[in-house]
Amino acid sequence: MTWAKKLWHWLTSMRTALLLLFLLALIAVPGALLPQREISESQVNEYLDANPVMGKIYDKLMLFDVFSSPVFVALLTLLIISLIGCIIPRSIDHYKAYNAKPTRAPKYLHRMPHHAVGEVDMSIDEATARAERTLRKWRVARYEPADDRAGALSLSAERGYARELANLIFHVAIVALIAIFAYGRMVFYEGQIIVVTNSESEYAVPVEQSREFCNTSPANFDTFRAGPLFDGTGLTPFCFISHDFTAEYLQNGQADSFGSRIS
Repeated sequence: MTWAKKLWHWLTSMRTALLLLFLLALIAVPGALLPQREISESQVNEYLDANPVMGKIYDKLMLFDVFSSPVFVALLTLLIISLIGCIIPRSIDHYKAYNAKPTRAPKYLHRMPHHAVGEVDMSIDEATARAERTLRKWRVARYEPADDRAGALSLSAERGYARELANLIFHVAIVALIAIFAYGRMVFYEGQIIVVTNSESEYAVPVEQSREFCNTSPANFDTFRAGPLFDGTGLTPFCFISHDFTAEYLQNGQADSFGSRIS
């Protein structure tokens, strides 16, 4: 199982997570530039009519369904596995290191990459108290002469745990956002329907002929799409009648605002 172990170590490395994140961002670029069926299928149809050649190519490449394409879903799944596989061991190591006592200084200081030797004109207790005050923001461990291999009192200090904790919280937040997004896509639903309303013109029809809409069944919509975990029974029941419809347009004919009175 050596190959499986190597594959797992590669998948859970931070370099792999960054690579997967970069690929996800790269694949998401067409989703930001091209209309998506999940947002507006009518805009996709208009794009296909305006670009019959490239539109068909884009459609075969699923560039109009980027965020539901198998490639995007596969990369997203691998990214979640990579982050979880990276977070759990680091969290365990961080917890053990935080609860452990700072490592005792070596017997010979010259073995440390950075060291210095000096003399002070004060007692050991005064020097120790001053050192502890200087290191008050650090995790300090005091080794008495009986416990120290050098035969003298020594202090060991460590810091940087808050930085690692914030780093872990950041990665956990990324996993939580991805998981919430994935769950939302599994249980979402959306529908569209054309509701006939009165007009403020002289040809307005009576209110009684206005169309009533009830949000009680997916069959009441003209178009309805839902995630795989939505069975159509969780709609919030309500009904309304739209009595009129008003719209304001800009000078170039573009719609500026819409309004409708309902009951």
